[in-house]
Amino acid sequence: MYFHSLNIIRKQPEQSEIELIMIVFTDQEDVSDEEAEQYAKRIRKEAEEEALAIRAKTEEETELLRKQTEIAVHAELEKMKMTCQEMLAAAVQKQKETEEACQRMAEEAEQERKQKWDAFEKKCGAYMRQHQELATLLQSLEAYTGGNT
Repeated sequence: MYFHSLNIIRKQPEQSEIELIMIVFTDQEDVSDEEAEQYAKRIRKEAEEEALAIRAKTEEETELLRKQTEIAVHAELEKMKMTCQEMLAAAVQKQKETEEACQRMAEEAEQERKQKWDAFEKKCGAYMRQHQELATLLQSLEAYTGGNT
């Protein structure tokens, strides 16, 4: 049986995880079926071992990426949690400031109302005194004139 001699040349470009494989067939040589079968088995075995190694490496990289993603997601969630807590604290502070401002305004309004009421009572008191004085004066005038006004 004639069999091509098979040479596999591997090259891994810089900064790449992909391996380039170039298969070169050389001149034919006469080999027995058994030799060809053994050669094919050896090539299959090497390919299977390489496939297993690639699979193991891929699984390791996948697990590493999963862990890195989990860490990144956790960090982002913590960052969002801190942001929410800061926003909540700011909202609570704003509510407190608003309530204090409302309380001050209510106190100022109550004080203004009281001042206006006191001024009103003072004015009413003055009018009442004037009224009483006028009533007394009118009675005195009526008494002086004898009721003939």
